Amino acid sequence: MLPPIVLIDIDKTLINPTYDFTVPVEEIKSTVLQAQNCGLIIGLNSDSAIPTIAAKSDCLGITGPIIAERGALFLPTSVAPPIVVNPAADNFVSFRDAFLAALLKRSVGTGHDLVIIGDVNFLVNQLPAGPAAITTAKRAIIINGLRRCSCGLWVRTRDTNGQWQIDEPTLRDVFEELLPIGTAIFHDGAGQPIMDVDYNPEYGIIIIHHPLSSKAAAIHQLRVTYPDRTIYMIGDSMSDWMGGEQVIQCAVGNASADYRRRCQLVSSDSFTAGVLGILETILGA
Repeated sequence: MLPPIVLIDIDKTLINPTYDFTVPVEEIKSTVLQAQNCGLIIGLNSDSAIPTIAAKSDCLGITGPIIAERGALFLPTSVAPPIVVNPAADNFVSFRDAFLAALLKRSVGTGHDLVIIGDVNFLVNQLPAGPAAITTAKRAIIINGLRRCSCGLWVRTRDTNGQWQIDEPTLRDVFEELLPIGTAIFHDGAGQPIMDVDYNPEYGIIIIHHPLSSKAAAIHQLRVTYPDRTIYMIGDSMSDWMGGEQVIQCAVGNASADYRRRCQLVSSDSFTAGVLGILETILGA
């Protein structure tokens, strides 16, 4: 039997809620290298964009496939072009551009919005120390410029001290501006929106996927690229469920109770340590 494929979720699985590994990077790289030298195919399966996931793969020496944007895109190797798994989702760049145009039209002559497009994680981390001192804008809308088959944006508002803060009413305002633009592109025959919205006021972020996108959607592409291999999926929530008997589901210790109950392998350790423990269990199987 060929060694298996092991797919790993990123957010709240490989990294914690503050986007940090909970184990030294060199220890992660050593475990990954050992597993890959034994023939395991290790890849990442995340809601994030391909460049964001690829940066994690490169950092840790992971050489296997990338499944991105909740299964909408599949990258078999780092040198292959991405495969669009869900063609219905391949219109989000038009959605993003239409929203960007609406924001810029609104801000002309008023300076109401600071609109930034790029690597959102880097930009949001830099925002408190940067543009508040050089702009009179009341809102900051930071759009993920790396996504192709989904749309993600962070929203901040300036407080009375000029600092950028998360503010739920401002996030709601932006969502209400975003919704009709998305509905014009993604709708059913009755004109109702066809969008899967992750509205997160705690983090001040909105992420929109096509409802047919799922991490399980890439199973067929995995089978074509890597036939006759068992597939393991390590995650923390039901969004990491890849379905039935085709995949051996694995949970880190911090995973939701519902997901843990459905998994065949469950670690007592959380986040990165849990991932490494499951990899070592698979190696010893």
